Amino acid sequence: MVQALLASGGLHQFSVWIIILTPRLPRAQKDCQFTAVGSVCQMGSIMMRIELKINGSTMPAEVDDDTPLLWVLRDTLKLKGTKYGCGIGQCGACTVIVDGQTARSCSLAATAAVGLEVTTIEGLSANGDQFVQKAWQDIRVPQCGYCQSGMIMAATALLGKKLFPTDEDIDREITNICRCGTYDRIRAAIHAAANGRT
Repeated sequence: MVQALLASGGLHQFSVWIIILTPRLPRAQKDCQFTAVGSVCQMGSIMMRIELKINGSTMPAEVDDDTPLLWVLRDTLKLKGTKYGCGIGQCGACTVIVDGQTARSCSLAATAAVGLEVTTIEGLSANGDQFVQKAWQDIRVPQCGYCQSGMIMAATALLGKKLFPTDEDIDREITNICRCGTYDRIRAAIHAAANGRT
């Protein structure tokens, strides 16, 4: 049929590519948009109503079953202190504390945090004067500052487990990335926080 249409001049080459590249879809799939390079279909997602314990308060949210905790914190609950960095749990900009342990909120489903205690940077102190935050200010750790909320959360979790960490402890436990390279000041601030906690 395509050859006959081409011979008669009734079908342009661009149209042939649409025919070749558009896949045949099962009837069950609906809400599909067809393009010259394929199709995009809205598959059904499962919406769930959950309650999260964030910074000592119970907060309701309605989310897809696989929505990362990061987006619930930022978009639904408007807690903007937790940052998006890499999206694959590697850089640590999105670090929060879940039941005393650091967690990369970009790769943790919000549904997995139900029933657990989640602490974000906003939960450390209303005035930014928690002992790690204060040490960060005194040592003037940040350069661009983007990664620092996650770094502070990681440092707080470390100091919750070890009163006086060594440089080796810090290097092993703090796997967050600072693109500005302020690691010496980060170590100094963690030591200062360990000595000056109240």
